[in-house]
Amino acid sequence: MKSRFFKATLLASCLWLAGVGHAATAYVLKELGNQQNHQTPVAINNLGEIVGVVTSPSCCLYSGALFWTASGELKSASPIAPRTNYSLVGLNNVGQLIGRYDYSGADYPKPAPAWTLQDLPGKSVVSIKDAVAVNDHGLVATTTGLYLLSGEWLLDFNTLGSGNVLRALGNGGMAVGSYQLSGQSAQHAAAWSGSSGRDLGTLGGSSSSALDINDDGVIVGQAQTAGDAARHATRWDAYSNAIVDLGTLGGQNSTARAINKLGVVVGSAQDANGVQRATMWVDGKAIDLNTLLVPGSLPAGTVLDAAYDINDAGQILVKIPSGGPNFIEAGGFLMTPYVAPVVACTASYKITSTNNLIGFAVKVTVSNLGDAPLTGWNVGWTYSASPFIIASSNAKLKVGGTTVKATPVTANQTIAAKGSTAFTFTSLKGKTIPTVSGLTADLGGKTCTTTVE
Repeated sequence: MKSRFFKATLLASCLWLAGVGHAATAYVLKELGNQQNHQTPVAINNLGEIVGVVTSPSCCLYSGALFWTASGELKSASPIAPRTNYSLVGLNNVGQLIGRYDYSGADYPKPAPAWTLQDLPGKSVVSIKDAVAVNDHGLVATTTGLYLLSGEWLLDFNTLGSGNVLRALGNGGMAVGSYQLSGQSAQHAAAWSGSSGRDLGTLGGSSSSALDINDDGVIVGQAQTAGDAARHATRWDAYSNAIVDLGTLGGQNSTARAINKLGVVVGSAQDANGVQRATMWVDGKAIDLNTLLVPGSLPAGTVLDAAYDINDAGQILVKIPSGGPNFIEAGGFLMTPYVAPVVACTASYKITSTNNLIGFAVKVTVSNLGDAPLTGWNVGWTYSASPFIIASSNAKLKVGGTTVKATPVTANQTIAAKGSTAFTFTSLKGKTIPTVSGLTADLGGKTCTTTVE
């Protein structure tokens, strides 16, 4: 797991996220922000925990840190006070958080020690000057070097060009970002292993920037193409120095912002009409995430324009452009892979009593193992000899020679999720109790597993 950098400013939020996950074929959408309170989620870990920021409705008053639990409950992650700015910089997969604090007064900026999350007992935020990312081993990357969560210094990153801008830190200790070329305005993507840094190159243009890295050393970001004609999502291999243009959705520009452990990349790309859309790259193919939403997830005409983070469960943080109807302005959402309700059922046939002189009694149970109610069931079986059914309850029985078919009565047509229904009957046995074969059942149009006890 790697952690990404987030820095809250007074005027805008710059979102730099990280995560890991798998590609699904359909997603459900959940709004995470609140327009009135200007809440923006910015990063998610493999536990499903999310960090974000809340900013004041008016310029330059305050910002505060936010935390969403794995169950989606929003918690305040810092005090909120005038001219005071808290932000969560990153989180890792074991739930450790790093943050920043400053006071926009005469002594700005003013580093603060660790603070406790107001609504989350037992969780605290470690504040390290210039921290940008934390990995699962508790290593913290800053703009100048590596630290432990305790604040103990480990090593310095060598400076490339006119200065480094770190964005992400892998579990192997490799940090990625960009640096400004000496005497130039252009920046190049770079990676640091230990104290040593190296230039990752571009797609033939003047600039590039690395934004994320996964545990296999695959780096993603953006780079200018030849002649600076376009900016394309880019993938680098940290060990082979291979560089790949991930392309767009048919438009000019794209950006890759996060990559998961399986190599799925998320970001944004322009389509043939120049509209920016939230995008996922799987095996090098660009996919518009809007096309994977469960129908009705967004109002007509609303488009998700960027994806910023993805975790191992395939959850993706996305947003819509400013001014989207009925949703938070530039709002944040969580895309979760859609899992169709499990439809499974069983039917069992059991002789509950016998009488050697008269006959036998039977109980048949139909169970719904799924997570949604199901309506309509049928059970059928064949006897080795024609039965002589004299009484039944809770089902309609139809006998034809040696076969019996059972259907529900009004009261038990629908079986609740994880529920069951049973019917009973009594039959004369003839010379012997007939044996049962070919027991079949269906519930809600789905075939059930059957057993004869």
